[in-house]
Amino acid sequence: MALADTLGRQFNASTEAALRRLVDLSPEPCCLLWVSERLKPKEEKDDGPEFDFGLGEPKPKLRIDYQFQSSSWMIFLPRHKSVPDASIAYLIANGEAYEARVEDWSDLKVGKASIEAIGSRHAGPFTNGVMVLIRRT
Repeated sequence: MALADTLGRQFNASTEAALRRLVDLSPEPCCLLWVSERLKPKEEKDDGPEFDFGLGEPKPKLRIDYQFQSSSWMIFLPRHKSVPDASIAYLIANGEAYEARVEDWSDLKVGKASIEAIGSRHAGPFTNGVMVLIRRT
C-alpha cells in the first residue's frame, strides 16, 4: 500500500490506479478487493415488518463488491461474501490505523494470506469502504 501511495504521488495518479497497476504486473498471485459495509442481498430483501420474528436485525459486514487479480491468482471470491470478522479491514473501515498482517481467510478458500488495507470511497460518502490487497503466503 505504501508503494502504491508513493507511485501514485510520483506519477500524479490515484492510489487505486497505482494498486491496480502493481497487481496487474505482479508475477506473484495477488488480488485487490473492494469491500463495503452492508447486508447480504437476502438480508436486505427480508428486512420488513412481515419478516419480523423478534430475532433482532442483522448487522452489516464488510462484503466483497468487486475484485481485480493478477494473472496468476486462481481463486474466485464471490461478490457479496463477507471478509473474516477478525480482519484488519474492519479496523480500516472504522478509521483505525493498520499494519499488514497474516490472516486466515480459509472461509473464502484463500488460506493464510498477507493482508493490507486502505480506506476507499468507492461505495459512496456515507458507507465504510475498504480496498484490501491479498497475497497468499
